[in-house]
Amino acid sequence: MSPTSQATGADRPFHHAFARHAWKLFAVLLLLAGCSSVLDPPYPVRNTYLLQAQPPQMPDPPDPGPVLLVRRFTVNPAFAGQSFVLRKDGGEFEDDYYHTFLDPPARAIASLTARWLSQSGLFRTVISGPSELEPGLVLEATIPALYGDFRGRPTAILEVDFRLIDVRSPSGTVMYAGNFRRAVPIESATPTGLAQGWDTALASILSEFENKLGAALSRDPNFRDH
Repeated sequence: MSPTSQATGADRPFHHAFARHAWKLFAVLLLLAGCSSVLDPPYPVRNTYLLQAQPPQMPDPPDPGPVLLVRRFTVNPAFAGQSFVLRKDGGEFEDDYYHTFLDPPARAIASLTARWLSQSGLFRTVISGPSELEPGLVLEATIPALYGDFRGRPTAILEVDFRLIDVRSPSGTVMYAGNFRRAVPIESATPTGLAQGWDTALASILSEFENKLGAALSRDPNFRDH
């Protein structure tokens, strides 16, 4: 037997032992990796919510009637982001990064307001973007407050300031201006409960706004000619 073959035979038990230990080490590493995935908490998932406000049955629109343009709404910068804003004990406000609006609040509330008013029967048509129609009335709004108040009983807070402007006049006469604020109690301090509370608040605000807007328009004998 050559020296080379003798060395190979002598090394064979060592290689077998090394292989057995290597498999054991590999198995331990797999076990540790599995334990780590079980013990480590999962990363929180970001959840998105869509504001909703279902208008009532649409009556027949007036013909002729005013054309209304709904301009872009603005939101208090403190509440203008897409993250939910919560007010906690002590009065501090904080963003909830993991629960957000699908659409920015200003755009969502403006869109829902335009859809609601388009089914109110008060206007010949409602536009919210470029159009060949010439509006006689313009609706603007600011949103001073949109947050969840979790001090004491959880409450959904929503506040909207509306301004209806007659753009026929050179100075732009304000035909109607009103502030609407709702504080809707919710069953539990959860993101889903808060989103539902805002939906309830917005529907209530738009319903009252529609009634007051109708009264304001009826006081203008020429509003159907806008």
